[in-house]
Amino acid sequence: MKNTNLIPLVLSLIMMFSCTSQEELIDPEMAVTQFKTEKGAQEENTYLYEREIHYLSTVSKINTLNEEKEAILIAIENGDKSLVEKLEKNQKDQRWLNDFKEYLLKLPDTPVRIPPKGCLEEFNCDPKRDLSAVNGIILEDSFKELRMEIADSKNNSVETKTKTIKNDNGEMVMLFDTKFEGSGYLQITTNTDKFGRITSEIPIFISK
Repeated sequence: MKNTNLIPLVLSLIMMFSCTSQEELIDPEMAVTQFKTEKGAQEENTYLYEREIHYLSTVSKINTLNEEKEAILIAIENGDKSLVEKLEKNQKDQRWLNDFKEYLLKLPDTPVRIPPKGCLEEFNCDPKRDLSAVNGIILEDSFKELRMEIADSKNNSVETKTKTIKNDNGEMVMLFDTKFEGSGYLQITTNTDKFGRITSEIPIFISK
């Protein structure tokens, strides 16, 4: 009788141990698979926003004009009065760019962070972007008729295929595909109600 009662107990303990061991072995594997899937999904849906490109380009131009202005002022102080007109144009261009920058900052919120990463400090802004995992550009209501172009380091246009779709979030996206690799430039041209036709350019890097 004692042996008969022990058999079900032993079998029950073996089954409990077996189930626990399987869970310990399977769960980590499932977690890794889920992580890979989520990471892949994130990489497949990486986009730039139109305002992000315009902002990076605008701040870069402002910084270039500031450096140019300092050189002009030094030359004028040293007696070169012929640069006064160039200084006035520099200041006019800066005013226009600063107005456009403020316009970008006041646009309705989107998931993109403005100022974008790398440009929280304007004077130290790095406009270069790695497009290796970027699939397209989000089209925003504030901008119309987007045209984009990718160029090599010598500013020669390279073949780039584009296609406009609606993504899973209901956003219109201009997908792009190019065989180009290395350092170059991304240029976009759009229309705005307030500033008219705008062309912005940022340095880029693409690896396959």
